Amino acid sequence: MNRIRQPRILFGSLLVILGVVFIMRNVGFIEHVPLTRFWPVILILIGLGRLIQAENGKSRWDGLWLVLLGMWFQSVTLHFLDMTYRNSWPLLLIIWGIYLSGAALARKPHTTLAKENGNGN
Repeated sequence: MNRIRQPRILFGSLLVILGVVFIMRNVGFIEHVPLTRFWPVILILIGLGRLIQAENGKSRWDGLWLVLLGMWFQSVTLHFLDMTYRNSWPLLLIIWGIYLSGAALARKPHTTLAKENGNGN
C-alpha cells in the first residue's frame, strides 16, 4: 500500500469511529461518557497503524511502544486496578525498557548492513 495513503486511512478511520460514537451518544444508545477519558485510544490506534504498516523490526517496536504507552495512559486515566500516575510509574519504566531492548535487537548489525550494501568483506 502507498505510504502516503496509510496515514489518511488511519485518520479517516479515526474520524469514522468518533462520528459513530457521537451519533450513538446523541441518539441515546450510550450514556454520556466524557470522551476526554479516552484520549489514550488515539495513541493505541496510531501504534496499531504502525504495527500494521511496519516494514522492519524497528518499526514494529515503535508501533508496539505506542500501543503499550497508550494502554498505560488509558489504565491510569480510567483507574484500572486502582492505577494512578503515582503508583504505576514503574510500569512505564518496564514498558520503556522493553521497547529499548526490542528495538536494539531488531536492528541489523553494522557488518550485516555493510555486506548488504556490497561494502563489506
